[in-house]
Amino acid sequence: MKKTNKKWLNRLLLFVSVLGLIGGSLFLYQWYLSEKYTGYQYYTGKAKIDSYQIIADGKGAIVHWDIDQSEETELRKYNKQLFTEWRNPTSQNYILRDNMKLPKHPSDIHESIGKDAYWTLSIYKVEGNKLKEEPEIDLLATVDEYKKGYISNDIGPVYSYKGKDLLALYIRPLENHEKKKKVFLNLQTRKIEEVKAIENIQFPYSTIKLSNLSDFGIKSDVFGFHFTIKLEEMVGTPISKDKNAMNILEKENSQVVILTNENSFDNVDRIASVYSKFLPNDYNLYRDSKIPKELSTDGQDHAFSSKEEFDKYFDVEKVKNLYHLND
Repeated sequence: MKKTNKKWLNRLLLFVSVLGLIGGSLFLYQWYLSEKYTGYQYYTGKAKIDSYQIIADGKGAIVHWDIDQSEETELRKYNKQLFTEWRNPTSQNYILRDNMKLPKHPSDIHESIGKDAYWTLSIYKVEGNKLKEEPEIDLLATVDEYKKGYISNDIGPVYSYKGKDLLALYIRPLENHEKKKKVFLNLQTRKIEEVKAIENIQFPYSTIKLSNLSDFGIKSDVFGFHFTIKLEEMVGTPISKDKNAMNILEKENSQVVILTNENSFDNVDRIASVYSKFLPNDYNLYRDSKIPKELSTDGQDHAFSSKEEFDKYFDVEKVKNLYHLND
């Protein structure tokens, strides 16, 4: 009888030990997850383009991003607020995407961040009707290599200058949020440069009025250079006749990108050429648009309502000089 009791006692102790081990392991695992995922505010995941089509004679592209957001569930679980969208820059010769996993907005980061955090740039070179994927650019490492202990507050637009595509960065020392300097990431060489000619310049722009786009199933970003569409609203538009384009657009995470730099001389034409593919044929994209006097043939401000009027008064050579495209 005593042997039986001892046997059961040993089994009970073993059972309790196993439960304790399992409980301890679960506790340690939850602690590990908490340590790994707590303390993040910005997360876009990383992404690659898996299907695309160049449209409007090379002035735009339809792309589908295959996004890896495998950590989003855990990050939402351990953080009260998580921003998962970010404005991407546009370029005439590249398609770009910001990839982020950061504890705060870059402008609020004042100390070195953990090894699991990242801020990179997916980059695809436009070569005719093809896209060439290039290795992603580590923005944190690139800025730190240029100036040790520095970070970029944000990224700006891409400029054309002497055959280069230059992405604006606003860098500062980690510990000082006020000492900010504008530099440029050369997308061809992947190195940071200082370019005095376009560092502080402000360009006058011709404007094209993109109004009531949501009525036609188009949702654009704040600048209008990226947009998504509602497929059912595309009936009767020029793009609806393009089967391959429509196949890409029906996928989640597809978008339309206007290929333009901040100082492309033909910005208006690029915008109109791309948007016209997604609007009814009788929609006038040039309605109520303007050319400022600095860019007109006669030095006067002009309101215009047709492409013919725009071409008549828009001085291409004057624009190229003003935009430093002839430097």
